[in-house]
Amino acid sequence: MLITSLPRYIKQRDLTLRHLRISDGPSLSETLMQEDILESSGVCRPRRTPWIFFFWWLRKTFFIAYCIERKSQTIGFIGLSNFTPGESAEISLVLFDPASRRRGYGTRSFKLLSRNSFTTAFANTFIVKVRKDNESALSFWASLGFVTIGIDGDVTVMIRRSPLQTGK
Repeated sequence: MLITSLPRYIKQRDLTLRHLRISDGPSLSETLMQEDILESSGVCRPRRTPWIFFFWWLRKTFFIAYCIERKSQTIGFIGLSNFTPGESAEISLVLFDPASRRRGYGTRSFKLLSRNSFTTAFANTFIVKVRKDNESALSFWASLGFVTIGIDGDVTVMIRRSPLQTGK
């Protein structure tokens, strides 16, 4: 199976997924350290550190990391971690501003990334881990075709296989 890299930019109308840049470090460090963002994303944060160390931790944790931009403004983050080439990857998606949520940006971002991942044989299965008391996130991922495969403590584990793999 041929595995190709994902593009640096994935664009659809007013929404762009752009590879993480070092210049994103200070703002991402500040934004992703907010308690409500961390709670909803399920990302284990490192201890409070200078932004440069946080940025390198982010790059090391997420094999693929994109900023979500709308009209040239960064509104979120989407990344793949625990990657097994051609098989699976864990996905994390965060929209920073509550006003940007429930407007379809998360759905569009996931679809842009998954379309490119599935068609390039980059990953056949996406895994997401969500706190079991985060009903809005559970509902969001279920609406995208993720199914629950188990609960580990207070985390619900959900997966979605490639439409090419399931025949859908």
